[in-house]
Order: sequence, then structure tokens, then C-alpha cells
Amino acid sequence: MADLARLSIHLATLPEGDLADRAALLARFEVAGVGVLRAHLERHGLREARRILRDHGLAVTSLSYGGFFTAPDGGERRARIDDTRRAIDEAAALEARCLLVVPGGLPPDSRDLEGARHMVEDALAVVVDHAASAGVVLALEPHHPMFAADRSVLTTLEEALAICDAFGRDAPIGVAFDSFHGWWQPDLDRRFAHAGAERLRLVQFADWPRALADPRYGRTVPGEGVIDFPALRRRLQAVGYDGPFELEVPGGAEAAREPAAWLRRLVERYALHA
Repeated sequence: MADLARLSIHLATLPEGDLADRAALLARFEVAGVGVLRAHLERHGLREARRILRDHGLAVTSLSYGGFFTAPDGGERRARIDDTRRAIDEAAALEARCLLVVPGGLPPDSRDLEGARHMVEDALAVVVDHAASAGVVLALEPHHPMFAADRSVLTTLEEALAICDAFGRDAPIGVAFDSFHGWWQPDLDRRFAHAGAERLRLVQFADWPRALADPRYGRTVPGEGVIDFPALRRRLQAVGYDGPFELEVPGGAEAAREPAAWLRRLVERYALHA
């Protein structure tokens, strides 16, 4: 049986709705952690959202998202940097374990992958001091290579860790490992060891189905795909990772129809397989 005390649920896993209802549902199943979408803060206001989460005993394991730095022009890049500063302040107010940073894909009409990666580094250099003063860790989230064009020019842990290395061990920049995006990478033992427990800020769980029908939303519940989650947890344990395991599996129509049954299925599958 998996350690349910470390289980967190990213709110993208549940159908859209009132934050208080979603928080009450998580509390009903004794889920201790939650990954929060900034859309909920916009809908309820930061102060009210923080109160709801605290009233239900939920620790914020992540705030989604900052980043998307690879804009085609300087004005838009500055706007996204400013938005990431706001996200840092929100993460600080929520006492979030990290702010997830999705770097952004190739700018429109661009084929310059290396140039886009440099944009990400340059933007991080602008916001890193703000994150440090706010006490917020920026967690770079590499994506599967099929998302390199439109969502993340960082596709492996090594690429994200190279940026961490460039900023140094004292900078508040780490990585988030999403099993859906990263399960395929060779030599994960070495990659996790390179990160170390202090830089590995968050682990998200979702399974990869044997036949992927939808690249964006086709992820599935742990135990229903091809990922060896017990082996993955052993690798993480070997490097001292003791943080949360955040499930991010959008449920679609099934979750919207019966959110409680959907969450029960997730918790049971996590306990059995992850």
C-alpha cells in the first residue's frame, strides 16, 4: 500500500467548479495536498482561495503556472516575465512548495530551438531574485519531446538541470518530474542523482497508455498504462526524495459526471500501483 500521506491531487484532475467544493471533496478522501491552478485564484481572489484551502487542511504542493517565456517579441516576453512575478507572489501567499514553470515552445514562425532555450534562461535570470526574496522555488517542468514546438523547449531532466547548474546550488530553481512526460528517459537513476533531493521539488504521477489517443489529455490513471511506478518510486527513494506525489490526470466526462467516484478510483489506483 502506498503512503497516502504523500498523495496530492492537482486540481486539473477534477472537473472545473467551485474551489470550496473541490477542497471539501479532497478532504473527504483525506487527501493532504493539492496542486492549484491560477485560474482558481482569479475566480475566487487570492485571500479567499487561501482561506478555503487552509480551512480544509490542504497543503499547496504546486501552483500552476509561471513561464511561457518564449514569446516572439520583447514586449510580450516582458509581459510574461511580469506575469511570472505575480505568480511568484501568489505562490508565496499560498506557501506553495513550488511554482511550476512551463518554459514555452518555439515562438511562431521560428525554428531556432537553441535560441528559444536561451530566452528561457534569460527570463529566469530576471525573475530569480524576486523568487529568492519571496521564498519561492521555481520548478522547471520538462515535457515530452512531442510538446517541444508548442509548450516546452525543455524535454529532458538533463536540459532543465543544466539551467539549474548555470544558476548555482543556492538559486531557488529546481525541477519537477512528471512521469507522463519523463518516464521514457534513459538512465533515470543518474538523472535523479544529478538533481538530488534538494533540486527535485515535485514529482507528478500519471500513466502513459499503450496507445496514446490524445497527446494533451490522453494520460491515464497509474496502473492502467505502461509505466513501472514501483520501480520509479525506488529510484526516487534512492536519492532521498521525500516530497509529495501529485496526481495530474484530467478525468474528462467521467470526472464531471461523478467526481467523487473518479477521485475514489484515483486514490485506490494510487494506493495499489503508485
